[in-house]
Amino acid sequence: MAVAFDARTQITGSAVTSITVTHTPVGTPTLVTMSVTGGTTANAVSGITYGGVACTKLFRANAQANAEIWYLISPAAGAQSVVCTFTASVNNPCMQVQTYLGSNTSTPFGTHQTSSGGIASTGTATPAVTSATDELVVDVLLTRSGGTSHVLGAGQTNSNIVNVNSGAAYSAVSQEAGAASVTMSWTWSDTGDATFEHLAAPIKVA
Repeated sequence: MAVAFDARTQITGSAVTSITVTHTPVGTPTLVTMSVTGGTTANAVSGITYGGVACTKLFRANAQANAEIWYLISPAAGAQSVVCTFTASVNNPCMQVQTYLGSNTSTPFGTHQTSSGGIASTGTATPAVTSATDELVVDVLLTRSGGTSHVLGAGQTNSNIVNVNSGAAYSAVSQEAGAASVTMSWTWSDTGDATFEHLAAPIKVA
C-alpha cells in the first residue's frame, strides 16, 4: 500500500514564543509531520510535542529565513494537542500538522533537499528529490513579505497556502507521488522582500 495523506491542521501567530493547536487524524496514523515556517536565520523551533510526546527535527532550512519539518513515528490516534516552542519571539509563524498512513515506521524519510533565495522579480523553488514508487514526497515553502500568487508545479497535489498576517508571509505545503526523481516546484510573484526557504523530503513506504 502506498503512503497516503490522512489529515491536516494549521495555526498561525504573531510575535509569539509558542503556538498550540489540536490535530485530529481521520485514520490511525503511522506518521505525523509538523511543517513550521517563521523566525529568522538565528532563531528557530526549540521543540515540538504531539500529545505530550517529544518530536524529532528532520531538517531546518535557514539560509535566508527559517523553515523546518519535525515528525513523530506512530503517533497516538484521536485528537492530540500539538505544541511548538521557539527559541525566541517569532513574527508570523505558521505550523501545518499533517498525518499519514502506510509509512515506514523504522526509516520514515529518504534524503531531503532544500533551496533558498533572495529578492527577484519572480521567485522559483525547484528542489529535486530522489524517491520511489509508493512513496510520497512532501514539501514546505516559506516566502516572506512580497511573495504572492503562488503556483505549484505539475504533478503536485493537496496543496495548502496559508496567508500569514495579511501577507506578511506565506506558508505553503504540497505533495507528489514518489518516482525515481521528483521535482517539487513553486513559482510566485515578488513585489518586495520575498526571500524564501523550501524544504522537500520523501516519506518512505512500509
